[in-house]
Amino acid sequence: MQAKLLILFLIVLGFGSCLQDNFEVTGNSEKLVGYWVNPTYQDSIIILDKVSKLKDNDYGIAFMNDGKLVERKNSGWCGTPPISYGDFNGTWTMKDSIVSIMVDYWGGKATYKWKIVSLTDDHLRVFAKEQQYDHSSGE
Repeated sequence: MQAKLLILFLIVLGFGSCLQDNFEVTGNSEKLVGYWVNPTYQDSIIILDKVSKLKDNDYGIAFMNDGKLVERKNSGWCGTPPISYGDFNGTWTMKDSIVSIMVDYWGGKATYKWKIVSLTDDHLRVFAKEQQYDHSSGE
């Protein structure tokens, strides 16, 4: 009997730990406006830090008030160092906790859908739901 209770407890505990990834937004789109850099990865979550401007020669994304954005990222097909960075223009919209991004990249256009896990004055945590790359309009 105790073994069955222990197994039941472990199952309930397992389901409870899955619920920690509730993707509720704790802020709004005004908090998203700004410069986000230093991507770190925690399982499938991307964590970005808010700063006063994008860093030179490093990844960053800037969300503007007017729905435009600039993504500073690899400017060529080669991903081995030394990496050259460039600024690519795009647009963004936010509905509930989903941020839809359309942005140029070195090979065409990219579309991302990010689900905001948490958004504070200093940190943005997102789950990358979708990433699509249209190579037809590139070099």
